Amino acid sequence: MANQITEAAAMLWRTISKKGGWWSAYRLAREWTPVLSLADIETHLIALWKCGYLAAEFTKRDGSVYAFTVGCIPLPDEQLPAALLTNEFITAKPPRPDLMSSNYEAPEPNYRDGAMDFATHPSLHQGQRFAFKGIANA
Repeated sequence: MANQITEAAAMLWRTISKKGGWWSAYRLAREWTPVLSLADIETHLIALWKCGYLAAEFTKRDGSVYAFTVGCIPLPDEQLPAALLTNEFITAKPPRPDLMSSNYEAPEPNYRDGAMDFATHPSLHQGQRFAFKGIANA
């Protein structure tokens, strides 16, 4: 390992690189609290960032967050995550079908028989029954 990287820092690096995404010290503390304190986690994350093993960004919500990105170098004698071993881009499928290039099919109504037939079935208006009167504006 590098001069500042301890075994505890390597464990944090493995967690971030395998699970992916951006991690704050508080988020890592939820998983590593019995083993490492929050101050130790912050110290290890800064050391990993300074040595180039992690990328860092600052967000208003979480403060400093760290991730293993394509620009980072892996720890010595460590395997890269499977997603970073190929040069191909991984594209996510769209969350819903493309409605602009497909035909919309309305779902079948599930009303009871006669529920939408206002002409033959009277309705109630202020407690009194009245029949539907279709009046077109002329």
